[in-house]
Amino acid sequence: MARKRQALRCGARRSNGQPCRAYAITGGRVCRVHGGGAPQVRRMARIRSIGGPLWPAVDRGLDRQRRETLDWQVSRVLAAACRFGISPEQVTAGDILVCVLDGLVPGEAAMPALRVDGRYGPRSRRQLATRAARQAERRAAS
Repeated sequence: MARKRQALRCGARRSNGQPCRAYAITGGRVCRVHGGGAPQVRRMARIRSIGGPLWPAVDRGLDRQRRETLDWQVSRVLAAACRFGISPEQVTAGDILVCVLDGLVPGEAAMPALRVDGRYGPRSRRQLATRAARQAERRAAS
């Protein structure tokens, strides 16, 4: 049996009390006739339709950044503890600063940042031209 997409029906009621049988706009809850054409309704529908798959990706990115930052901080503390011959619990911010100045551990500039996936978001003409040029180079090389 073929899998069919179950489109959402409009949630409004007609003047005679019967439910509207039209399909709701994509991401929305009502059809165009019952307010789906209004700018604020279209905007929220767009947010709902895009936000559904996007929020889990954002959460995964933030979790990855938290893990990488924690690993980075732990490595700095362990390097300072090894340098001064003390336990990691006794390491202070000053000890880490001395290690940074000595070049044993990376400074704040090397802290992991939230990585942004280039697949999402608008593309400029320059980005599209660069991408097309790269694809042409790959085709020519093959």
